[in-house]
Amino acid sequence: MRDKTDILVETIEEVRNLTLFYLSKLDGTDYFREFEVNGQALNSAAWTIAHLTWAEDFLVYRAITGKGTGVKWLDHFRIGSERPQRAEYPSLNEIINGFGEVHLKSMDVLMGMIDEDLEKTNSINLKFQKGDNIKVCLMHHIRHESSHGGHLSWLCKINGVKTV
Repeated sequence: MRDKTDILVETIEEVRNLTLFYLSKLDGTDYFREFEVNGQALNSAAWTIAHLTWAEDFLVYRAITGKGTGVKWLDHFRIGSERPQRAEYPSLNEIINGFGEVHLKSMDVLMGMIDEDLEKTNSINLKFQKGDNIKVCLMHHIRHESSHGGHLSWLCKINGVKTV
């Protein structure tokens, strides 16, 4: 049975579609530009995409399989890491390709699951208030990517890009 799994997959895809919408609106802008607001540097679009790639690798693929997807530069963009200098970033093409690759691999793993698999303990030793199962990791992934989608929407506005 896959009722819960199908709903989670559909929700993850809808969140990704919104992220891709904002990214498409940023085409033609400098993805690496960091804006400053009230003395605070905001993350660039490139950082956000790379960070979302790390997060999906960690919260979805690794949480389910116990291993990473093999994208080499992810650790530069993990939670708690120092923002890399511009020269340390992969190219925008590498970031975009990694973003797509990790998503496809994650969705492939999810499509092979049944609802009972959602209750298994995650492989990343992450415990949330509601537990440490795979479903909780997937729910956090949905919240996490959608919150960074809001960041991308602000970057559109700051760049003068109309979104609606």
